[in-house]
Amino acid sequence: MATFPVDDVIAELRLRRCANTRMGNSYVRGVSGGERRRVSIAVQLLWNPGILILDEPTSGLDSFTAHNLVKTLSRLAKGNRLVLLSIHQPRSDIFRLFDLVLLMTSGTTIYLGAAQHMVQYFTAAGHPCPRYSNPADYYVDLTSIDRRSKEQEVATREKAQSLAALFQERIRGFDDFLWTVESREQGVGTYVQSPASPRDTNPLQTPTKLPGPLQQFDTLIR
Repeated sequence: MATFPVDDVIAELRLRRCANTRMGNSYVRGVSGGERRRVSIAVQLLWNPGILILDEPTSGLDSFTAHNLVKTLSRLAKGNRLVLLSIHQPRSDIFRLFDLVLLMTSGTTIYLGAAQHMVQYFTAAGHPCPRYSNPADYYVDLTSIDRRSKEQEVATREKAQSLAALFQERIRGFDDFLWTVESREQGVGTYVQSPASPRDTNPLQTPTKLPGPLQQFDTLIR
């Protein structure tokens, strides 16, 4: 019975083909780079952690394996876990698996909110995503600093700073620093206050219920 979780993780991360292969090192040939990355994630999953933090877990993986890996992580996140990962310009099908997105440039927050609302946010800010474009690619490019020349660096940095200032203005007064929109029936792109409760005047009062996933995410990244 003790081997069942191991077998499940091996199957989930598609490691069955190399299950009996040595990891290898600089002298002994072993698994591939992509398999090695999946094994490192699998080892952590065996502990069944409540919080899983991953730094670019899809790097070095082919598109099919990367998508399946993020699907696995998304499924884990829906099972009472908090999964945080950094990722560089994910494919559109991977981006759709995200619940929350934190978009930063040079350490400054440009957007923090639901992935499904990011296009609405930037469209309302005057930067609609072109049709058939990947929102992750487009908005990472929009907020990146171009250092190919001094003039381009100054121009792109000013644009990023203005977007950062806009975000700070939109969330001013919100306790959880998350941007949200009203339902489509109430009008797309309408800026509203986040569902966080107002600041309690009694800091010692015991909360009546556990914080939701948005509040947990915000608490962790502060």
